[in-house]
Amino acid sequence: MHVKKPPHPFLQSYIKSYWYLEVPFSNPGLQTTVMPEHALYFYPKAKVRADYADNTTKLHSTIICIPNQDLPIMSWNGHYVMLKVLFHPTGFFRLFGIPMSSFGSRAIETIEVFGSEFKELYERIEESAGFEQMRNLLDSFFLKKAQSPLKDTLAIDVSIQAMLEGKASFSVDDAAQKAYLSTRQFERNFIERVGILPKRFSRIVRFSRAMKLKQEHPQYSWMTIAYECGYHDHMHLLRDFRHFTSKVPSNFDFEQALIY
Repeated sequence: MHVKKPPHPFLQSYIKSYWYLEVPFSNPGLQTTVMPEHALYFYPKAKVRADYADNTTKLHSTIICIPNQDLPIMSWNGHYVMLKVLFHPTGFFRLFGIPMSSFGSRAIETIEVFGSEFKELYERIEESAGFEQMRNLLDSFFLKKAQSPLKDTLAIDVSIQAMLEGKASFSVDDAAQKAYLSTRQFERNFIERVGILPKRFSRIVRFSRAMKLKQEHPQYSWMTIAYECGYHDHMHLLRDFRHFTSKVPSNFDFEQALIY
């Protein structure tokens, strides 16, 4: 069962959607892929195990994820439920005022950041009867935060959203000009709001689009996908593939990968 629904209308400038996924069986290993998203994840049933390349293992019940973090193999035992709050690119920063650059290279437990109020929210979600009840709890929690957001919406936020949605090639100078900032100011504000440099974010957006297209249309050649996603050529795309997955396409299991 996989459902996506919008938040309360008042929250929609910060939060893009709520996701609910239910899988009533274990999964021994799911390859994660880089995505241009800022999200909160809740795992109210089976905890998720994250195994990293350096043999570090983490068990998560609720986490904050930003783009460009290390990519673990995920697994779980038993009944799996995922509840996700998917923010607009700068929505988390504007709502909570926490510089996204303060988050490290790996997903962090949300309760460690927000403390007791978030622990209470998680416990109530854990006790919920289903997605609609969880959705109402999320709306109530974020509506309280949205009454007095810590950061205003600026022209740079519109520019960053356009990067996520657009298919044209990205220019930092052009984006800075549209945001009424110098290139240096734009990059500094971008890191604070998104957590990484704009060129890096643009690269992740393009690669994520290519991976999704390949999963949806496995018959497409990499040359076709490169053209559709704005790469110079298919070798440029394959270089990104090796960079972001540490594999070549023939060794990547698209059926056991988290791509959306």
